[in-house]
Amino acid sequence: MTDLSKRGLQRLGMAVRAGHGRIGQEAVLVAIRDKSASLVIVAADVGANAAKKYADKCAYYSVPLLKAADRKTLGIACGRSQVVAVAVTDPGFAQRVLADLRDSNGGDVIDEIAGV
Repeated sequence: MTDLSKRGLQRLGMAVRAGHGRIGQEAVLVAIRDKSASLVIVAADVGANAAKKYADKCAYYSVPLLKAADRKTLGIACGRSQVVAVAVTDPGFAQRVLADLRDSNGGDVIDEIAGV
């Protein structure tokens, strides 16, 4: 894992601990629907159906979606055992996490919206 991806995951964990993150499938989908999500991050090893669901919701509601790390690494960053998806609700945190993870080799932008 590169320093940039470590920094991005540390910043993600900071956002979750500060109360600016929603963890879990239903919580993330609710955050997308009520437009409180500024960034959605899904694990790289998420299933095809779940990946499509997040991609479709994020595209419809114009929320940037990032595929980064695996469930275990994403979970460790968020203080859980395994996490499939997390929504960052603070625009400032979202912008920094997106910049750190996008620039690293560990992150792959699925859909990036300029207005983060």
